[in-house]
Amino acid sequence: MRGRITYRGEPVRHATVSFLAAGAPRLAVGTTDEQGRFSLTTYVPDDGAVPGSHVVTVKSNAVVPSSQSQSGTAAVASPEAIERAMQQAAIAVSKPAGKDARLPPKYGDRKTSDLRVDVADGENSLEIELSD
Repeated sequence: MRGRITYRGEPVRHATVSFLAAGAPRLAVGTTDEQGRFSLTTYVPDDGAVPGSHVVTVKSNAVVPSSQSQSGTAAVASPEAIERAMQQAAIAVSKPAGKDARLPPKYGDRKTSDLRVDVADGENSLEIELSD
């Protein structure tokens, strides 16, 4: 699963994106780059999300993610590092967005996000425009 997220016509930079399907064993998570592009990881880097209907959350990050290189491509990580990152992302996604968030807070919580995406087997690509 790859995609691009914009808000008010501008790329959403350095945000955490998560996809969660009912009954899925874990989240699919990614981080947007300078152009708002992301790819999702569930078990191994860039493997996408499990097929099904997903609630999508998008949260602003205060800092540039360290797993991104200067060129914007993801660094190679060990399975242990990926597991730690997935656990941290699950914790971050469960917390409400702070008052300094750049995006509408509804997108930061799976209970209030109105973003729904159906993921099919194979390659999936989408454009998401966030609104107020």
